[in-house]
Amino acid sequence: LEVSRRAVVNGDDVVFRGRIRGGPMPSTGKLLQLQAYSRAGWRTFATPRASARTRKWRYGYRFTATRGTVRYRFRAVVPREGGFPFVRGASRSLKVVVHGL
Repeated sequence: LEVSRRAVVNGDDVVFRGRIRGGPMPSTGKLLQLQAYSRAGWRTFATPRASARTRKWRYGYRFTATRGTVRYRFRAVVPREGGFPFVRGASRSLKVVVHGL
C-alpha cells in the first residue's frame, strides 16, 4: 500500500495504490478492500479492483469532513475469494495527516 501524500488539507485528494503479489490471478482481476481505522475498528470505505494483467490498483479519495488535525490510519485487505488460491491478507497500515478547517 502506498499513498500519494502523507499530509493534506481538508478538501484535498490523495491516491492510494498498490500491487497484489502471489500466484495466479482471476481473469477478471481481484477485488480488495481499502479500510480506515476508527474507534470501532477497521471500516471498509472502498473496494477497488486490481488488474488481472498488471496486478496493480489505484483509488482516489478526497477528504471533506475533517475538523482540526486528524491522523487517519489506512490499510488494504485482500479477502479470500474463489479463483484466488490464497487466504485473506492485509497490508501494513499507513498514516495520513489531515488539517481541517
